[in-house]
Formats: sequence, C-alpha cells, structure tokens
Amino acid sequence: MGTTAYAIIATLCLLFIAAAIALIHYRERYLKAEEQKTMLEKKYRTIEHTVSRLIAEKAALQAKFDDTLGDIKVLTVVNPEQKEGETDASHARRCRMSIGNKAAQYAKISRQTTMLRICITD
Repeated sequence: MGTTAYAIIATLCLLFIAAAIALIHYRERYLKAEEQKTMLEKKYRTIEHTVSRLIAEKAALQAKFDDTLGDIKVLTVVNPEQKEGETDASHARRCRMSIGNKAAQYAKISRQTTMLRICITD
C-alpha cells in the first residue's frame, strides 16, 4: 500500500472520529433539552393546576358576591321641607325618620329579633 492509501485511511479515520465527537456533543445537548422539556412540563402542570384552582375560587367568590349583591337595595327619599323655626338637627332627624320608614318594609322580623341589613358607603 502506498502513502496515498495511508493518507486516505487516516483522513477517513479522522472524519469518523470527528463525526463520533459531534454525535456525542449532539447527544449531550439532546439529553439536556429533554431534561428542560421535562422540567417545563412539570412547571406547566403545576401552573395549570393552580390556574384551575384559582378559576374555581373565582367562580365561588363571584357566586357569593352575586348572592350578596342581590340583597342590596338602594333607598332614596326626597327630604321633607325644613319647617319654619325648625333647627338643623331637628330637620336632620326628620330626614332620617323618613328613610327609616321606607326601610322598614325590608326589615326581617322573627320571634325574638327584627333585623335590617345596611351597607354604609361614605
């Protein structure tokens, strides 16, 4: 065999070695990518579980809010005219009494108690 044949064989051997090294590097990168994929899938499942739990909690809170909102009534009464010689405090008391009379229709009366739910917004 001549020098040319040895050179060709050596070149082929070097090419195979380079291909083997490239294949090893590719395999390492592939395994790292698979690890990252597995981690991301776990994280996705955890986030998906958290989101579904939060959606259920939101639905429950929305239902509770709607129930509560259904109980709210806004009562409005035109204030009576202030009588001549009436003090401001006396007029304010008459104004409160007029709204209280209107609110009386929403009072719940049981054997021991009478209840009126109000919401203060000021």
